[in-house]
Amino acid sequence: MVNYIEHYGLLRDKDSNGIYESITNMHSWNSRSTKIMWRLQRHSDHHHQSYRPYQILKMKNEAPTYPFDYNYGFVIALVPPIWFYCVNPKIDAMKAKEKGLIPKCTYDNFEGEKTNLDKHIDQVIAVYKTIVFILLTYATYYCA
Repeated sequence: MVNYIEHYGLLRDKDSNGIYESITNMHSWNSRSTKIMWRLQRHSDHHHQSYRPYQILKMKNEAPTYPFDYNYGFVIALVPPIWFYCVNPKIDAMKAKEKGLIPKCTYDNFEGEKTNLDKHIDQVIAVYKTIVFILLTYATYYCA
């Protein structure tokens, strides 16, 4: 599940000989850092410069970044329709930007104002986080 979340939808191209391109910052997701998942926002640098020790990994602003932290990513990925709704527009936006087009969604590391889609995705994530919190609280209180 960790590998799925950290690399979902990010593909490396093959050349005419069938050899994959070198790994760049665009081949792994970064996430917001939390006290539990410290410095995971530097995941792309870990892949791009694998020789670099953990303590000196660098933040790569151009790397793809989730609109949530990994902790919520694990829970969101358990419900595929919500996962696809929240993450696939980000992948589509990255592909559009690579082609020189204007992306339909802008959240996190893309410049510009948030679109209505960005705002709706943020609302879906917030509602989902609230529901999970309520369920976990209920389970802890009544099932313990």
